[in-house]
Amino acid sequence: MDVYVFETARRLLTTIYGALYEMESGHGFRCVKAERGQIFLYRPVAGLADGNLGEIAFEVESHARRAGRGIVETRAFFKQLKLENGHATERDRRYDWPRIGFSEKAEVNLIVLRLQEFLGLQR
Repeated sequence: MDVYVFETARRLLTTIYGALYEMESGHGFRCVKAERGQIFLYRPVAGLADGNLGEIAFEVESHARRAGRGIVETRAFFKQLKLENGHATERDRRYDWPRIGFSEKAEVNLIVLRLQEFLGLQR
């Protein structure tokens, strides 16, 4: 079940970000193309907060550019999304990227839906 939830997240995120590339460390996947929005999708082996089956870190500026929105609005979006999801997350001291955790497929679906809305990808 754990792998299923994480793989669902990876698969659905590719619909927004295109191919995600595995990190050399094996801790997850990433999209580093600024035009798509930079993300890191972390596996449980990466040392996630208790109860999370995955965490997604979002680089704010690339998402703001892609969405055609301001930095403050983009930070507020990620803050609200984290509140909606209700999961504590780990913090990477090297990067000050907002992180959103998940443990169920329904939470992954909510994250992807909100991202699509924010980025203007809803059809």
